[in-house]
Amino acid sequence: MLDTTKLIIESAVKGDSTLTAEDRSRIMKSLTSSDESRIPKLTTRMVCEMGCSRRTVYAWEKAGKIHAVRRTKRSLRYSYNDVLRLATEGAEQPSAGGK
Repeated sequence: MLDTTKLIIESAVKGDSTLTAEDRSRIMKSLTSSDESRIPKLTTRMVCEMGCSRRTVYAWEKAGKIHAVRRTKRSLRYSYNDVLRLATEGAEQPSAGGK
């Protein structure tokens, strides 16, 4: 969302006397949270439970087909939207001999 759009909504919310304090708070909170933070993140294990191997998931990441967020050195999370996109596209699994 554009910053100008957020400012317009904020001023409208602050000036609307029909909204309760709770409604105002909820609207303002939704404006400040990023859209990306609302998208569920999946562990490697969760992605594998959808029918592929760890090796496949790591190969997709290396090929740029899926983006991993590193929480720690050993902890990866994948965007649900990326995984869903690969599942609906029918992404090719890497060949057994390819590294």
